[in-house]
Amino acid sequence: MAILIGIDVGTTHLKAAAFAETGEQLAVAAVETPTNRLPDGGAEYDPELLWQGIAECLSRVRAAAPGPVAGVGIASMAEAGVLVDGAGQPVYPATAWFDPRTRPQAERLAAEPGTAAFFARTGLFVMPKHGLAKLLWLQQHHAHAYKRGTTWLSLAEWIGYKLTGRCAACPTLAARTLGYDLQQGAWAADLIAAVGLDPALFPPVLPEGAPLGPATPEAAARTGLPAGTPVTLAGHDHPCASLAAGITGPGQLLDSTGTAEAVIGAVARPILTEAALATQISQGPLPVPGLYGLQAGAAAAGGSVEWLRRELLPGIDYAELTRLAEAAGPGPSGLLYLPHLAGGGPPAVEPASRGALLGLTYATSQAQIVKAVLEGTCYELRRMVSAMEGLVGRPFPRITVTGGHAHNQLWLQLKADILGRPVTVPAVTEATLLGAALLAGVAGGCYSSPADAAARITRPERVIEPNPEATAAYEGYYRTYEQLFPAIRPLYRRWGAAQ
Repeated sequence: MAILIGIDVGTTHLKAAAFAETGEQLAVAAVETPTNRLPDGGAEYDPELLWQGIAECLSRVRAAAPGPVAGVGIASMAEAGVLVDGAGQPVYPATAWFDPRTRPQAERLAAEPGTAAFFARTGLFVMPKHGLAKLLWLQQHHAHAYKRGTTWLSLAEWIGYKLTGRCAACPTLAARTLGYDLQQGAWAADLIAAVGLDPALFPPVLPEGAPLGPATPEAAARTGLPAGTPVTLAGHDHPCASLAAGITGPGQLLDSTGTAEAVIGAVARPILTEAALATQISQGPLPVPGLYGLQAGAAAAGGSVEWLRRELLPGIDYAELTRLAEAAGPGPSGLLYLPHLAGGGPPAVEPASRGALLGLTYATSQAQIVKAVLEGTCYELRRMVSAMEGLVGRPFPRITVTGGHAHNQLWLQLKADILGRPVTVPAVTEATLLGAALLAGVAGGCYSSPADAAARITRPERVIEPNPEATAAYEGYYRTYEQLFPAIRPLYRRWGAAQ
């Protein structure tokens, strides 16, 4: 039996895992992502330390699952990247996706060529995290390093280079740089040059699942992989996870949950209209050729629950928290919670927005507050899904949930009730790693395509059906929730301006 290995270069952890061709997880290893947080708020990674951490994880996985390896796939966080020279050496530390120092460069890009111009080509809204902003920051603040650089690599692509000696990009990561033309499926060289960067900095683009190259003898000695093992780029972590969850055709929707929540609605082609521009929902390719994703996110979905536990209910574990929410009884809590602890996201992006809890009285209980926080994250999810459905002109009939929320039955039931449709939960504990392994299997010849890989694994699912009475009861609260953010947005803007 051939083994497939997935790698995930994540914000908090570096991981590797071995899987059987059926999707069964055989071994997994993880180490913390070594992050250098700077006094000015910046955050960087030493690229060599990232490689060392991944090599350690691969060595541990190989020791636990020593069989023949058919392929290795590499996924990573999206916008973090590193500039390397002609010898493949970093000229500057890798810049974290959440590094705020590039805000002035992003503001410059948003003004000229302008947000609308970028969206029409790339499907993105200009943000400090994107690759073009990072390169402009390097050009301005570390000109000597910038001049030495020859290739910009996302972090999966950097690990791919360390394993194979070849520099290449893949669509799902290229599409997060602000320099990739979605409809052409190629670098937007004219757009890149127009902002003062060299288009030659961006390497050739290979589809996810295409062979990047064989593992070199040096990489094999470092990791325990057999020399010559096929290596592929599996791309951006959330789209990669969507493959493991079975998102292979238009009309399917993934809710990838954790501290933040990412929502991906699959469509047959980009929707680069003025209506789409107004929603501020970004778009990009998915690992299945010809499939694209409408992408939105809530920065503090699971984060709201973590905040609740840390600040208001210290010492309580997640099981107790759930029991407390259940004690509020069936149906709505009677409160409204706005989960904007880290600002508001699509379809109405507002960095100045903050959290809010409405409806408190002397009779309000702890149980109601806990349940209200869970409900608020579900209302926010419905806002994102509804905006996507408005763009495609039809509903997403069911939602597939992966990640932390998928282990909480109450939270899943609230999602089903508030959205008024079934919620499907695949038995996948490491969706990004499995997606990367499936794409490794495509590169290694185990599957004919990404869609074939997703169809051939064993993926038990459970379906949570909405309770019609609860759905009816939540409808009025959701309609009020829709009015909440527009009503208080001016207050938060004035508050933010005064601070």
